[in-house]
Amino acid sequence: MNAAAVTAAALLLSTILTTTATGQADDVAQPEWSLWPYKHVHISNELGSSVVMTVHCRGKRFLMKTKDLGVQYVGDGGEYTWRFRPGFFGVTKYPCHVTAVHGSQSVHVDFVSYSSRNRHSFVEHKNNVYWAVKRTGVYARDVTKGASGDVLKYVWVHDS
Repeated sequence: MNAAAVTAAALLLSTILTTTATGQADDVAQPEWSLWPYKHVHISNELGSSVVMTVHCRGKRFLMKTKDLGVQYVGDGGEYTWRFRPGFFGVTKYPCHVTAVHGSQSVHVDFVSYSSRNRHSFVEHKNNVYWAVKRTGVYARDVTKGASGDVLKYVWVHDS
């Protein structure tokens, strides 16, 4: 291959491998299918009693700057979702911090909503990962089974 062909191939490959994490919305129209398709993470508030939860997630990828998705306020019955393309080298991680107030008690939990290296901690279905935040903690949801497929993964820590 000549130098021009190598450069063109490298440019094409770098374009394909470009990954972007998005917060609430990604206004740029992009095809859902590619060699590295988007992953979608969904975190739903199922705390009940009109409890508003805060969700703060950050994306980390190999050799890339951390992508802060910002603090999101999710009302009872609401959902926070974002999409991203995993890094080419297989090191993509989205840790999240969730807080809520149950009665007079403030609680929080830290959990990893997506990790390309620790895939047994969540259920992925058609490039989507679903989490349900409930009064007892954070549940991984298998959408093929509905709420009956929820598995408790992380419990609340009570603030003093």
